[in-house]
Amino acid sequence: MLRIATIGTSMITDDFIQVVNANDQAAFVGTLSRDADRGAAFTTKHGGERNFTALDELASADDVDAVYIGGASCENLVVARGVLT
Repeated sequence: MLRIATIGTSMITDDFIQVVNANDQAAFVGTLSRDADRGAAFTTKHGGERNFTALDELASADDVDAVYIGGASCENLVVARGVLT
């Protein structure tokens, strides 16, 4: 089972999570959003287990195998480095 978290709550991220949830070999864990309330609502809407409130919290999560970065393209490198370190 591939456990997936997301960064961002965009329409594309919404579509991505619908595909994840339709796959019996993947599970949506939760999301990180700049707006904690929006992130919590997004996580609940899609059946996630928890809302992440900081990048380092997500990066150190033992229950996450992969992260979908759904933010603005110009920010992806910085965010990816934060998750990988």
